[in-house]
Amino acid sequence: MTTKKQNIVLRTILIIAIGCILVIKFIFVSVPEIWDIGSEIGEVTYDLSLAYIVTYLFYEVVVALPKKRDLKNIYATAKWLSFDIAYTGSTIIKPNLGIQPPSDIPTVKRGLTKADFETFCLLNKITDTYDFLWIRGTISPISYLEHFKNIQKKTNDHIEELFRFMSHLETDHIRLLNDIRKCAFMRIGYIYLDQKGMIEEKENLSFLCPMLYEFYQCTINLDTYIERLDV
Repeated sequence: MTTKKQNIVLRTILIIAIGCILVIKFIFVSVPEIWDIGSEIGEVTYDLSLAYIVTYLFYEVVVALPKKRDLKNIYATAKWLSFDIAYTGSTIIKPNLGIQPPSDIPTVKRGLTKADFETFCLLNKITDTYDFLWIRGTISPISYLEHFKNIQKKTNDHIEELFRFMSHLETDHIRLLNDIRKCAFMRIGYIYLDQKGMIEEKENLSFLCPMLYEFYQCTINLDTYIERLDV
């Protein structure tokens, strides 16, 4: 049971307990015919309801409120790390780099088909050659090969950090992170990116397009999810 569902159940029982006390105290007691028949049950129900209310209030003050403060910080950190993964993934297709001034906000194109993605990469020379420069700034240009390796490392580091909070993450959040971690670009992409001799035999990086497309779609799915998170 998720934390949200658990809170709903506890609050529902609280409402029922309050309702029982009100009904017993102000309705059943004032009707002798009813009270004479069910006084014992009424007293037990009243005592149990009152005990639950006291226990609930104690739990909220001593346990729940401090836990909520901690969880809020955890969720805020998890959301930021997840956003940075999505941001990092989306930089794969920043267009016209080295031609136009780079923007701090990455281009996010949703709903691209695999063919559209490959066309986009071709038009913007993303897979033109592993020596093609991805301009991070006017002073520090790096190759797309290095850029892809940096994306892999940063994404892996963030996912490892997020999994430290796994017990506090929602199931969908964990699934989306695992989708990214298990995609081909993250699992086997390093074989091509780290083997200079292997990659020099290729005319360009277009053979990576299927991997890049899968990875990009996974980061888009994560971005869509975290946009809905209320932290």
